[in-house]
Amino acid sequence: MTLDVLLGAAAGLLCATLFGLSNVVYKSQNHEIHPLAITSLKMWVSLPLMTTLVILPLLLGLELVPVTAIIPLTLSIIPGAIIGDMIYFYSQARIGVSRAFPIAMIFPLITYFLSIVLLGDVLSVNRLFGMILVILGVSVITREQAAQYGEATDQESLDKLGVVFALVAAAFWAVASIFAQIALVGVDPVNANFVRVLAGSITLVPVFTIAHKQGMPLPTGRATKLTLTAGFFGMGLGSLGYVFAVKFTGAAVSAALSSTAPLFAIPASAYFLKEKVTWRIIIGTLSTVAGIWLVII
Repeated sequence: MTLDVLLGAAAGLLCATLFGLSNVVYKSQNHEIHPLAITSLKMWVSLPLMTTLVILPLLLGLELVPVTAIIPLTLSIIPGAIIGDMIYFYSQARIGVSRAFPIAMIFPLITYFLSIVLLGDVLSVNRLFGMILVILGVSVITREQAAQYGEATDQESLDKLGVVFALVAAAFWAVASIFAQIALVGVDPVNANFVRVLAGSITLVPVFTIAHKQGMPLPTGRATKLTLTAGFFGMGLGSLGYVFAVKFTGAAVSAALSSTAPLFAIPASAYFLKEKVTWRIIIGTLSTVAGIWLVII
């Protein structure tokens, strides 16, 4: 392994840690803040950080982001950190962190399929076995979710919409990862992330305004403070770690690193939110993460 790969892997794990812990905070404020408000606040609080970080390279006269990379960078933030995150928050509200998070973390699997089609990756037997582990892990988690709430595990009683939301979020995150890898070729990660956060922040201004005028309640003061704090670390520092991981390890590997986030989110949600984490959920989560790692490596 080269130093760049090791640094990229470390950045990816940092991203996963911050992402997992920040989502526990968002979940704790579920009844005081709308999912769109969470998405907007965490994006907006990241913009001053990225603006500050990009000033130094500008003063040193380093090259800015090429015009040709602006559109792919924009497409790497809107499907993932805006649409995907918002859909995920809806899923989290319906089925809880300990179920929604592991299900949505199959996005590296989708990223890998897209990389085969678009970037020329090759399918292997180990990766096929990994896919089976992912499917089994997700199945165990979703059935356990129904059992915990005293529901039968048939299709009618299972909160299918919450599961679907998590899967759709995973698809959007995968698309964003592919665009990030394409856009980061020959581009400085800090400058690239500034463009991503700027594009996301601008996009959310009219979206948030229209939603509020149509009846979306403003978050409480406490929820706003907690979301801004979690967003600074989860989206601000986390997104920076993400672009470094994509830059130095590629979309597929960085996605696999991000899949370790449930290992941080589930213990935190059990401790702070008092969510039940059974052995089945633990086994399902480990199976999902192990399967994704096999798919990638």
